[in-house]
Amino acid sequence: GQVPGGHHNNNKMILVQLIFLIFYYPQITHSFTLLTFDVDGTLVKGSGQATVESAHAKSYSFAISQILNQGQPIPGVADVLPRNLYHGSTDGLILLRLARATLKKREDCMEQEQDHYGRLNDLFDCMYQYICSLDQEEIGMFITPLPGVIDQLNILSTMKDNVMCGLVTGNVEGIARKKMKAVGIYDTNALSPPCPSQKKWTGTEHIAFLGGFGSDYCSGNIDDLQYNHLDRGQQIAIAAQRCQNILQEQNEIACHDGKVLKRLVHVGDAPADV
Repeated sequence: GQVPGGHHNNNKMILVQLIFLIFYYPQITHSFTLLTFDVDGTLVKGSGQATVESAHAKSYSFAISQILNQGQPIPGVADVLPRNLYHGSTDGLILLRLARATLKKREDCMEQEQDHYGRLNDLFDCMYQYICSLDQEEIGMFITPLPGVIDQLNILSTMKDNVMCGLVTGNVEGIARKKMKAVGIYDTNALSPPCPSQKKWTGTEHIAFLGGFGSDYCSGNIDDLQYNHLDRGQQIAIAAQRCQNILQEQNEIACHDGKVLKRLVHVGDAPADV
C-alpha cells in the first residue's frame, strides 16, 4: 500500500536536492578558463629599430658569441636571417639558426649542430645574463604595449575567480619576466602566479608568472618551418599542464576537487600562434 505522506516526502527530497545543486554544486565544480598570450606583436610592439637594437635582439648574438664563438662578435639576427626564420619563432630555434648562419662550419656539420643544440640551456642562461646587466629602461627600449592592452589586462585582473592568465611565448622565461615588468604589463596584476615547477631565474622570483616559454622546450628542427608553430604548441601544452597542477594543488589544500580547467584560449599575432 501507499506510505502515508509519501508524495509529500518525495517533494521534500526533490527540494533538498535542488537546494544542494544551487548552493553547493558550484563550490565543487568551479570551472576556470586559462587565457594565454603571445608577447611580441600581441601584447607589445617594437619600433622599426626593435629587431636590431632592442635588448632582446642583441642578446642572441651576445649568447652565441660568448658560448659558441670564444667571445668573438657575430652579426645580429636581422642582419643574417630572413624575417620568416625569426618572426613567430622561438628563442631556441632562432639561436640555432643564427649559429648555423654565422659560425665557421666544421667538416662534421651535423655533429656541430647537435653540439649547439646540447648547449641551448647555456645559451638561454647567457641571454638572460645579458638582459640582467641592463637597467629597466634599457630593457624596455624600442618596445611598448599595444593600444588597449593595459586596459584589457586591468579588466582581466578583476576576473581571477574564473580566469587564469599566463604567457605562451618563444621568449626565454627570465627575459619575458624582465620585459613584462619593464613595459608595465606585469604591474596590471593580470598574470597568474607561477607553478612551483617553473625555473626560478634568479633575480626575477618576485615578478614570476604562469606560462610556457621558449626555454621550456625546443625541438631543434631548424629546417622545417612547421616547427615554428609545432614548438609553440608544446609550450601551450606546458602552460596548460602547469595551470592544472596549480588548481590540483589548491584542491588538495582545500580538500575538495572543486577547481577544474575547462577551457584554454591562446591569443597571438603570428601564424605560429594559430
